[in-house]
Parts: sequence; C-alpha cells; structure tokens
Amino acid sequence: MTKDELSWQYCKACTRMRQYITAYYDEFMHDEDGEPITDTDKINRAILELRQAMNIELDLIREAAKERQNL
Repeated sequence: MTKDELSWQYCKACTRMRQYITAYYDEFMHDEDGEPITDTDKINRAILELRQAMNIELDLIREAAKERQNL
C-alpha cells in the first residue's frame, strides 16, 4: 500500500465516522418536534450502535497503518 493509498483509507474512514456522528445527532438527540430526547434507553441503544460503527472504522485505520508499516 502506498502512502497515498493509506491516506485515502484514512480519509474514507474518517468521512464515514463524521457521517455516523451527524446521523447520530440528527436521529437520536432530538425528536421530530426538535425536543431533546431524554429516554435513556433510546440514547443507550444509539450510543451502542454508534460505538460499534466507530470501532469498525477505527479498526480499519489501525489495520491499514499496520499493513503499510509491514511493507
């Protein structure tokens, strides 16, 4: 993997993480009326989903770096 390919992998992963954060805020922080959600069960489920998605992207970043390092 070249440095440019590694950089592209980082960019794609970070872009997806930014999209996940935006979706989390849009979908799980406020209801349809714009009121803050206070249901901790809903928030906890959303946090779990967000963490799982973020961890996948972070793992991809780590593995890409390892791949480049082992060249």
